[in-house]
Amino acid sequence: MTVFSRVLVAIDGHPEGQRALDHAIALAATLDAELRAVVVEGRLPAYGATVGEVEATKRKKDEFFGTVARLAQEQAAEAGLDLAVELAAGAPAAAILRAAERDRDDLIVVGFHRRLLGSTADSLCHRAPCPVLVVRGDRPSPTLEEVS
Repeated sequence: MTVFSRVLVAIDGHPEGQRALDHAIALAATLDAELRAVVVEGRLPAYGATVGEVEATKRKKDEFFGTVARLAQEQAAEAGLDLAVELAAGAPAAAILRAAERDRDDLIVVGFHRRLLGSTADSLCHRAPCPVLVVRGDRPSPTLEEVS
């Protein structure tokens, strides 16, 4: 058994999340680890002109994040991995922490967004119950051949 037998990756449909997924797949394949993903849905707009606008926005969000989850599962399958995906709502760091604590993950893999001070990655590094691998956006993602 390896140190990292349960890997959780946070994905969100952004390039940073994709790079995190690329690294997590390569790691899980190399370590023969179980791979799971959490997709944190962004918040709905605080103010909608009508209930219909809010419902339409929610449908579009559900479709978008469902597609993110499906594509991640397909990418993992190409590497020979099963990927269980959990859709979660709320603040990203809190949702990722809940998933990691509940399932006793050994490693969290998350992309680094440069847009915000006090980012999700920063919060996870301070509060996670396990190591956190922060994947920077300025480095290319590994291929399976490179990490094997």
